[in-house]
Amino acid sequence: MGRVLPGGSDRRILSGARAFPGRLLLVYLGLYVAPFPFDHLPVLGPLVSGGWRALWGAVVPWFGEHVMAIDRARIVDLPSGSGDTTFKWVRIAVFAAVAVVVAGLWTLRARGRDPARARLWIRILVRYNLAAYMLSYGLAKVLVLQFQPPTLDRLVQRFGDASPMGLLWTFMGYSPAYTIFTGALEVLGGLLLLSRRTALAGALLLVGVLANVVMLNLCYDVPVKQFSIHLLAMSLVLLAPQRRRLWGLASGAALPASTPEEPFPSPRGRRRWRIFAAALGLGLIAVQLQRQLGFRARWAATAAPSPLSGLYDVDSLLRRGEPVEPYMGSRWRWIVFDRRGDLTILHEDGAETTAYAVVDEAAQTITLKPRRAPRRSPSGTLRYTLSPAGVLDLVGELSGSDVEVRARRVDPERFLLTRQRFRWVQESPFNR
Repeated sequence: MGRVLPGGSDRRILSGARAFPGRLLLVYLGLYVAPFPFDHLPVLGPLVSGGWRALWGAVVPWFGEHVMAIDRARIVDLPSGSGDTTFKWVRIAVFAAVAVVVAGLWTLRARGRDPARARLWIRILVRYNLAAYMLSYGLAKVLVLQFQPPTLDRLVQRFGDASPMGLLWTFMGYSPAYTIFTGALEVLGGLLLLSRRTALAGALLLVGVLANVVMLNLCYDVPVKQFSIHLLAMSLVLLAPQRRRLWGLASGAALPASTPEEPFPSPRGRRRWRIFAAALGLGLIAVQLQRQLGFRARWAATAAPSPLSGLYDVDSLLRRGEPVEPYMGSRWRWIVFDRRGDLTILHEDGAETTAYAVVDEAAQTITLKPRRAPRRSPSGTLRYTLSPAGVLDLVGELSGSDVEVRARRVDPERFLLTRQRFRWVQESPFNR
């Protein structure tokens, strides 16, 4: 049998073992939210963000290749719009490994002491970071930036050709009122987190809001799964110190006394902290509002409609003087000129080609430039005429072939989805 440890040492080991998981989670979340809030500073913010990104840009690929045996070519930090890239999954593993080491050292150094202040500071960091993200995402919904109404090409796309994410985006974008409602809940939760007195209410609200967001991302294959799960975890971490009081409230039992946690022990330190916290909260609100209003202004500047903006039903298509019959795959079915300057051609077989269209009204020409991969994006110059009746004729060279197209403008109100209106009184369901 081994040597029996003294009672005090035994208790310290047991206490450290119990404290380790909580410390591990807090250290991990601290790494995950870094370099916040320094990345929000007016001048130094971009430098801090760039340095932090460069650090992990070097560490993560090495860790993935040598520790996880992942092909290094796959571990690339590119702005693809996805939060679930190989790089970001490997970065989570790196954060977890670092957190294990730091939490272990923290536990050994504590030696039975309860470093409550360190835990409090990490929770404060998490609280303000979560508030910043909720304000950002919430304002994007309130200002109707994240989800747009169904576009013209979406209206004529075959229902079965939509991706799960595209289906979700169309569902949300169809109703600006619902989008604003969900965004308002996120903004409210973020605002409540900015004050210690209302942080519990904010965390409770956001647990419900973010649980729904996580399920949408998981069930509709939206590539921000890990990020939304982390946001939900942050809200749960903020609730953890009040778990006994919450359980007492839910079960009707006596509520334990609430002891406010202060980051500074002295009255002077607490006063200074409250002033700083108020300034930080107002700064986060101002930064997020400025960013989202800036996005809206830039979107509005690129959304001026051209005379050709609209949806066109293709009547005829000649290529090299020969008619392209329906259902031959390459025949055009619809032409869409959207407000951003894109031209989208939808084919009979469901394929799409997109190009950037530069319209010269004086010369009545359309110059098409590749928008995506060249093989999927036509190029060339077309002459156009548009009659008062909405008949569009296009003649010219497209990707090396002479084409002649006749199409007719279609009123978007012809589609049930755009013309169906809200009704209080419905004698029977209309589910189509």
